[in-house]
Amino acid sequence: MRGFALLLMAMGLAPAAAEESDARLRYACDPGMDAPRLELMAGDTGGAPVVLGDGVEWIDVAPLQRFDDRTDPRSGQRLRAGSETLTRRCGAYTVEIRAGFYNPDPQGEMGGAPAYPIVGISEAGRGHIGTFAMGVCGASNPRYSYLVQCPSDWATRVLVVGAPAVRGTMLELRRAHDDIRLLAPLPPGASP
Repeated sequence: MRGFALLLMAMGLAPAAAEESDARLRYACDPGMDAPRLELMAGDTGGAPVVLGDGVEWIDVAPLQRFDDRTDPRSGQRLRAGSETLTRRCGAYTVEIRAGFYNPDPQGEMGGAPAYPIVGISEAGRGHIGTFAMGVCGASNPRYSYLVQCPSDWATRVLVVGAPAVRGTMLELRRAHDDIRLLAPLPPGASP
């Protein structure tokens, strides 16, 4: 069965593992005449796209990561120090795209996980709309909130639509997050 799945992936008929797309952001801009539309999606997790056409770009944020000259004394690995910023404009909207990470130490807890996109959105004349990590987060693991609060500031898709001067701006967030809940312990002598 595994061989069949690998064959389908090689032929492009099955989706790649989620980890391979974690660092990819689908940026779509339709500046429009009256109402610009901006859509940002995390890899393949955001559902069916709304904004289509020539203004679609896939951005890999992994190369934006910056590493410090310092190294972890235990592993000898260089530590993550932040991210370069990539800027895109869509009508009245400005998007700043950075690489996020769960742990500055690549050998630490979740340190080896792929980078993920973080987007900051602002609107001309209005200022900052919000900053969102793009992807699915695990609400019970504090590593997901290292740079951006999980689940409140994570989204699989961000859609911004509207003519700011005419009828205002609409911000739509599609979200998904994992949550683990511990159940009450079993009474003494009980078996599962």
